[in-house]
Amino acid sequence: MPTASISSSRISFLDAARDQSPVKGFTHNLYKYPARFSPVFARSAIEHFTVPGDTILDPFVGGGTTMVEARLAGRHAFGSDISSLAVFLSRTKAIPLSNADLRVVGSWFQSVPNQLDIHRAVENLRTAEFEGYGRNMRWRLRKLCEQFVASVSDLPSHRHQRSARSVLLRCGQWALDCRKQVQS
Repeated sequence: MPTASISSSRISFLDAARDQSPVKGFTHNLYKYPARFSPVFARSAIEHFTVPGDTILDPFVGGGTTMVEARLAGRHAFGSDISSLAVFLSRTKAIPLSNADLRVVGSWFQSVPNQLDIHRAVENLRTAEFEGYGRNMRWRLRKLCEQFVASVSDLPSHRHQRSARSVLLRCGQWALDCRKQVQS
């Protein structure tokens, strides 16, 4: 390989490694996973070290950036993580939804508020795994949130349900971060 192309590809890869632009695009904003991986860097590494059709392993999948970027670059990708949140996010973010799927989830989100009722009983979602999660929530808000989460099972497929749960997770993260700008 000529020296000029080697140095230009290294500069491109190094620029990607140094990139500090805000994470955006595709599904990268579904949830702000701690210590997120830059999609610019992931995409550059995938393009520089693999070819379409290759298989990529990410043993610490985190927020799923490598899975999304590998899929977009025409690579196969496998990921694992000890965190069930990481596995959930990467599964959700790496499986594309069609416009029809988005309409199903969108209409579900529009219909749920009409079904919420502070007086209606709901299955208590606070199992031992989540004990104490609502300690700082007023009971009315906690009950409405539990009803919202319980209604996710009304969606027709696991793909739709994961998508709805990730949006609810992102809304919760937004609220806990005390953000003022309302998410789309």
